[in-house]
Amino acid sequence: MLNQREIKIIKFLENKNEYVSGKELATFLEISSKTLRNDIHILNRTLITFGATISGIKGKGYRLIINDLEQFSSFKDGLIADQINSSIMIPTSHEGRVNYIILKLLHKELDNHQIVTQGVLCESLYIGLTTLKQDMADVRKILSSFNLSIVKDGIKGIRIQGKEEDIRKALHYYISREKEGFLIDFKSIIPFFGEEETTLADQILRSCLERHQLTITDIGYVNLLMHILISIQRVRSKNLISVIEHDESLFETKENHVAKDIKRDIENALKIELPDEEVYYITIHLLTRKVSIMNLDEKISMNQDYQDIVKKTLVYLKEKLDLDFCRDSILVNSLTVHLQSALNRIRFGMNVSNALLVDIQKNYSFAYKIASVASQYIEEQLTVKVNDDEIGYIALHFGAALERMKTPYENEKLRAIIVCASGLGTAVLLSAKIKSHFSQWVGVTQVISLNELKNVDRESFDVVFSTVDIDSKEYGLLGKQVLRIPVILSTKDIKYVEEQILKDRKTYLDFLKYTDEKLFFNNTNFSTRQEALGFILDNMVKNEYLNREDIEKFYKRENISSTEIGNLTAIPHAIELDPPISKVAILINDKPFLWEREKVRLVILLSIRKELFKDFETIFEGMYEILSDESTVFSILKVKTYQEFIRLLR
Repeated sequence: MLNQREIKIIKFLENKNEYVSGKELATFLEISSKTLRNDIHILNRTLITFGATISGIKGKGYRLIINDLEQFSSFKDGLIADQINSSIMIPTSHEGRVNYIILKLLHKELDNHQIVTQGVLCESLYIGLTTLKQDMADVRKILSSFNLSIVKDGIKGIRIQGKEEDIRKALHYYISREKEGFLIDFKSIIPFFGEEETTLADQILRSCLERHQLTITDIGYVNLLMHILISIQRVRSKNLISVIEHDESLFETKENHVAKDIKRDIENALKIELPDEEVYYITIHLLTRKVSIMNLDEKISMNQDYQDIVKKTLVYLKEKLDLDFCRDSILVNSLTVHLQSALNRIRFGMNVSNALLVDIQKNYSFAYKIASVASQYIEEQLTVKVNDDEIGYIALHFGAALERMKTPYENEKLRAIIVCASGLGTAVLLSAKIKSHFSQWVGVTQVISLNELKNVDRESFDVVFSTVDIDSKEYGLLGKQVLRIPVILSTKDIKYVEEQILKDRKTYLDFLKYTDEKLFFNNTNFSTRQEALGFILDNMVKNEYLNREDIEKFYKRENISSTEIGNLTAIPHAIELDPPISKVAILINDKPFLWEREKVRLVILLSIRKELFKDFETIFEGMYEILSDESTVFSILKVKTYQEFIRLLR
């Protein structure tokens, strides 16, 4: 079992063809040379059994030597699987340990108030009591946002305490977030509830939904199944939700009748009595479910009030950002359908967890900023609070609209279907993304769930883009091209599709033309985000690249959501901005400093004119393509001059 730092060592050395000094590697990992030597000594015990070793030579440094490529490749495949299955990873960062501790406490709470001792936490995380106490301060802070606290139980044990509704919300949130960046699926919830009970509840739920012809997305289905499984375990341990004031209008809905059937079938199968309150909550889950995937050209029944809100929001965006989405009927329709579900979730306090939020913020940053501005307008108009998770889902719709702006629909050579596990927003975005990049070669004919795949005529498509694993033999796809893609397409994923379908390669260095030697700063020694941002912005004003009154817009953007992207990098920017000239500023700080949640050394500030907004996402793609690689970022951090910076990236 490897920890995250050991995996980082392997990844870093694997990309090097020469020896890397111990100082360089230790600096990259932010550890001492002594700790590095110890890590490599321990790591070599594992590597030697998988056809590799890390060679260390005094005066030269370290290098990864691969003696058996096939054996080492198999080992690497296992590492990737381990990273996806985060439950077997031992976190080494403060943030990772905090999440681990919260999950551990919630898992114990799910098992009927079981306690966990500080000693067990220290042993499982390989840390001392001093480090644990520092981690626990943030654990308490995060749990307090769910109105939960940590109490002592027994001599050395601790557990979570709070209202039942809040405990369930936290359970649902963290179980669905356990695999950040991956959509939660049926298999991923089995470790929490057991295979036998999960399978039985799955069969009951599917049967009820099919019997009542109630459609729901794959991810919406798993969320509902998870809610039911949590309810079963909590009721068994006599942890009941409090009696609440019912909304009488719900009793006559189709969803309420379905919820009653689900309750009856579960009670009969598991010999358990579920209180009527559980029916109410299942009803709300069904009412607030995400819309099932459909043919994108299908006519949708629209609520006129919601549609009017969407149209007013698009007018507001045109005035505020000079981006005209008003004539995009697909955006109007899909956003209206989404808004109906989203506002129901807000109305009933059903906070949805968006496992893709970080990926959306990174890969569709501009769409997320547009969604933030749109959400602020919706909040003002309807006096509601739209949280980051909902903004992320709204961003998917704007991401699709931006793709449609880039490339008109043309006649294609390949007929494609998309198999997608999530909702309409993701489906529309994937379809638009594929059309935008491959419209000359690929046309999307349908977007469906995996359950619907067997009913599709095999002669009606040539290629399948799927966000879930598909057994080609089981689904009759032998001879068809099946490409497994993530829900959120990064530039690397697009390149993968290009390699499979096309021969051409695309360059992503467009943002370099906006850089300027006057805006390249290195050897700085800032210790806060405020200092670094203030320095860059003052210099941009001094060189007449920015109006002084626009400075506040960058801080306003940071208040919406922080702009660090990992890998010691932050990309601050503002969207309600129209500077005299488009510019990109670069700052390389001598030491890492805390931005908001993560430490940063490389700051790339974007100041983009309105007429370039449509190309904004492409600019971001170029930057993420480069900055997603840890060794590349480390090389950037070592450059001394602007010319060296440009030369390195080119």
